Amino acid sequence: MNIKKYNKEIQSLNKKMLEQKRSIDPRIFETLSALMEKAEELNDNNLLGYVHYHLADSLYTFEVDYVRFKNHLAKAISYFQSIDDKEMLVRSYNYVGIDASNNGSYDVAYYHFMNALDIAEDINSPYLLGIVNGNIGQIFANIHDYHRALDYLHSSSEQQLEGDPNDVYYYQNIINGYFSEGVINVFLGNIEEARRLDNEIRKIEKNKAVKEVANGVIPISFLRLQLAILEGKEDLVDLYSKQALEMISKAHRIYDFIIDIRDLCMFLIEYNRLEIVRNILDTISETIESTNINEMHRHLENIELAYYEKIGDDEKIVKHLRNLHNISKIQENEQIKIYEFSIDLINSMLDLNKEKEILKSKAEIDTLTGIPNRGKMEQFIEIIFEKAYKEKQKFAIGIIDIDRFKEYNDTYGSVAGDKILKRISKRIQAVAKTEKLHLARYGGDELLIIYDNKSDTAIKKIAEKIYKTVYDMNIEHINDPRTKRVTVSQGICNDIPKGKIKSWEFLVEADDALYKVKNAYYSKKKYSPIKITHLPK
Repeated sequence: MNIKKYNKEIQSLNKKMLEQKRSIDPRIFETLSALMEKAEELNDNNLLGYVHYHLADSLYTFEVDYVRFKNHLAKAISYFQSIDDKEMLVRSYNYVGIDASNNGSYDVAYYHFMNALDIAEDINSPYLLGIVNGNIGQIFANIHDYHRALDYLHSSSEQQLEGDPNDVYYYQNIINGYFSEGVINVFLGNIEEARRLDNEIRKIEKNKAVKEVANGVIPISFLRLQLAILEGKEDLVDLYSKQALEMISKAHRIYDFIIDIRDLCMFLIEYNRLEIVRNILDTISETIESTNINEMHRHLENIELAYYEKIGDDEKIVKHLRNLHNISKIQENEQIKIYEFSIDLINSMLDLNKEKEILKSKAEIDTLTGIPNRGKMEQFIEIIFEKAYKEKQKFAIGIIDIDRFKEYNDTYGSVAGDKILKRISKRIQAVAKTEKLHLARYGGDELLIIYDNKSDTAIKKIAEKIYKTVYDMNIEHINDPRTKRVTVSQGICNDIPKGKIKSWEFLVEADDALYKVKNAYYSKKKYSPIKITHLPK
């Protein structure tokens, strides 16, 4: 998105919006509303998609309205698809994946992450690849496939380091990658590696501005608390448990790291740090119970269940098992909605791809004759020429011209001329298909035909077949003194490409051969409608 192409007012609003995003300022919605007005006034799809995306992003950050979040995201994707903005499509599909993952639909999330990954690879964006690979790593971490998770997370960290430090989330993403790798290494017992990753985070935290923002959205203290417990450093256990609780209580959105909270609590329960677990549960319970996101309720109930199993409170165990059962029934319906949303997005992608294919096909087809146009033929020429050059095979270009076409138009009218050009092109195309040749309209009444690895004798036989096909159509042409019907002539250059020879040199020689055919045709001398020539020695 090149915001610099817009006026100063829009640029100023965008700068303000990005600053509010960095500082997690809720007034961002006022700024985005003003930006939306400008986008609608201009009716600019680029700007409309951009604003819808940032509205979705902000709604997600502040957990204002889940339905509006999905609506804005869907609109953003629609605009980005229409203008083929691949960078923003990566970011949008990544968001769809995050949403599905946070709701426990890991299969849907994986599909959209892989879709985002394909597009990011297509535009060769290491930073975006890093973001998506990091989220795929989180999926594998969530299902406890830790080794595959580490593979993706390690790739993510390396790729994100190649990103733009001016990006709003650059340092947050790097820290988050190190944090996730560190926690997984704790689970795997690789304490030394986890400590190394924490040290990498500390280096970045030397920038105070980065530290303040990162600590508001990434639970770095969770990793440090786990390391302190494993290393038996009780003074640090107390410090980091307080930091963890403070972070949880002040966080704008605990939704993004509820799984981190769950995993930390399970770790603490295993190491009998039940007082810290109880404090965490008391801190998050009210927030989670006030939301309508059942996946968060499920994680809360799982922590409560593990906690009461540890202390042996059967009554509470039964209560939380019942709660989990009720949540699972509600989530069945939610899963259906998630799949429906995903299917709608997939269908819109398929519809757009079909539309693009149709437009591409139309752009490559001559509208009058219905056969490929010159642009499409130039693609075929280079492919077949390159093959002939490498394999030292024959390559030939033929130019087919309708005899006395100008006189035909003068006699019968240009509409009639268009009709016979269309009919003749279709008949010659049928021959070309049978002989497995490529045909295209070159311009005016001329057609181009490519003969791939054929001898002069074979080419002449096909060219004669083309001539006879048109002759047998018996199209009247009273101003053709030779036949009184419409015929065609063809000049062909056939040779093996060598040295520094280019494909256009074949075309020049074919055109010269056609000129000689036509010159003989208009004289009273005996002539042949076909002339095959070769490259000059």
